[in-house]
Amino acid sequence: MCSMDEILDQADLIRRCHWEVRHADSTRVDVGRKLEPGVTFERYHALNWLMRYEEQEWDDISTDT
Repeated sequence: MCSMDEILDQADLIRRCHWEVRHADSTRVDVGRKLEPGVTFERYHALNWLMRYEEQEWDDISTDT
């Protein structure tokens, strides 16, 4: 089982990865094989759920960057 510090570290990392994916998409820059947008989104969603981000339920978790 992960500690809250580990979850927070991963959440910070994936938030930055999610921003990079969204920025690359909006500027039409290819991130190549470095980041997979779908995986990045799902991981960000799951980590926000684990942290109970803004007390949202699974179906309502936001992934704003």
